[in-house]
Amino acid sequence: MNKKIIATLAIFIALLSGVLVYEYRDIKKLRGELNNNYNRAFYDMMGYVDNIKTIMTKAVVFKTCPKSSNFLEEIWHKANMAQENLNMIPIEEATLKKTSKYLNQVGDFAYSLNKQSLNKKDLTQDQQKTLQKLKTYSEVLMHSLKEMEQDINDGKFRWSNLRRLNKNVPAVDYLGDIQKNFQDYPTLIYDGPFSDHVDNIKPKGLVGKKISKDRARDVVKKFLGDKAKDIKYVGTTKGWVETYNFELHSPNDEITYVDVTKVGGKIYSMISNRSIRKAKLNIDEAKEKAETFLKKRGYKDMVDTYYINEDNVATINYAFKKDDVICYPDLIKVKVALDTGDVVGFEAGGYIASHMDRNIKESKIKLEEAREKINEDVKILNSKRAIIPTELKTEVLTYEFLGKLGENDFLVYINTETGEVENVLMIIDTPNGVLTM
Repeated sequence: MNKKIIATLAIFIALLSGVLVYEYRDIKKLRGELNNNYNRAFYDMMGYVDNIKTIMTKAVVFKTCPKSSNFLEEIWHKANMAQENLNMIPIEEATLKKTSKYLNQVGDFAYSLNKQSLNKKDLTQDQQKTLQKLKTYSEVLMHSLKEMEQDINDGKFRWSNLRRLNKNVPAVDYLGDIQKNFQDYPTLIYDGPFSDHVDNIKPKGLVGKKISKDRARDVVKKFLGDKAKDIKYVGTTKGWVETYNFELHSPNDEITYVDVTKVGGKIYSMISNRSIRKAKLNIDEAKEKAETFLKKRGYKDMVDTYYINEDNVATINYAFKKDDVICYPDLIKVKVALDTGDVVGFEAGGYIASHMDRNIKESKIKLEEAREKINEDVKILNSKRAIIPTELKTEVLTYEFLGKLGENDFLVYINTETGEVENVLMIIDTPNGVLTM
């Protein structure tokens, strides 16, 4: 064989090898994308199942139809979405039969109860018991899904391998229930159970004219006191509230960022990037530091509601209180470093959005009448009046009931004028603070 032929064969083999490598990489890429798609369907399904469990837990709090109807419609919708994502997963139909049946039953039952509620017929005791039973099944399913999730995260199996082998693997036996739309993850109550109310509204807490950049600098000096050195103007922010932005640099490379509203000259936020050492203060001591900080800066009649402790920083939620009424829209968050007790963060978006001089009217509905809207089995731990924001960016005076049903704690808000249920939150205690769902 002459050299020319050998050279030609070498080139051909090299080209073929290149094509095979390219195809292998392409196949590997496609397999990875396929695996990701299956993972996404699984996690979405898992999310919807978890939502179903949570909403059913809320639904059994009420025996009256208007609020139950809202919850039942949500359950029906999320059961359908969970079923859709379940159908995308490449597992034999027989394996999914019980899970699919459960989802269909949940959706159908919620749909029928919703029609009943729309006809202003309250849930019967037997129907409430059925919801409780379905909720229990959802907890079992969620437990299994989390075990399966762990196997996926640990790399013990891949969906693409499962599809290629066309047979089941032990992890598939975990399947049993569905949960979650990522937008509906638990809300951290330290951000305020109603913190979304600040979006796209005209701030009620800002009065007066626009101030200059130099005047805003003076506001920063007054707010920070002795710490206000080398204040550097860095620009402006345009949003639902326009602010001047400043930075303060310390000799040890710590930076404090402060935003001042152009209208009214109020501190919108302050945050320090300093590193936090080992905690020396407990949460009660942190609250004392935060309350002193607020009072010195003119924020009176603020009461702490909820908190969370992360990385040795306590974030404490404060709401304005007028007479006996908690005004949740008037929200301020204060961050306290648990190593020294210094305030390292302040955010007054809710307060700026909502604080005003309110004329709080007498309640038309008596406390006892409002209590009757709640299932008799719910143990009421305490109650008070509270103003909460609505989805329509307004606010309403309510009775706030802190209650317990089984192992679950709730906050239930009932309109003091109409007696309608305005909102319900499920409370979850964690080692670091409190969550609501």
